[in-house]
Amino acid sequence: MRYDVTIIGGGVIGCAIARELLRYRLKVILLEQECEVGFGTSKSNSGIIHAGHHDDPRTLKGRLERCGNPSASAAKSRTCLKRSRLRSMPLPPG
Repeated sequence: MRYDVTIIGGGVIGCAIARELLRYRLKVILLEQECEVGFGTSKSNSGIIHAGHHDDPRTLKGRLERCGNPSASAAKSRTCLKRSRLRSMPLPPG
């Protein structure tokens, strides 16, 4: 069989890339060396989506945190993912 794209690694990133490419109706194959996807380093992912109030918004990390939260909510509505929204209140040190 022929594929348009071969993705090596079935961790969080490899699976996310495969999912995104499937939206374009490409033939995608994902190769993983473990017995199941997400079994390597990705299995230790806590799944926390940071609110974006910890990092300076002028930094790349700060900008990505702020845009990641709404993106995750949009992704939830397009998939069967379950997500609980927990609130946090940052307190000043001391």
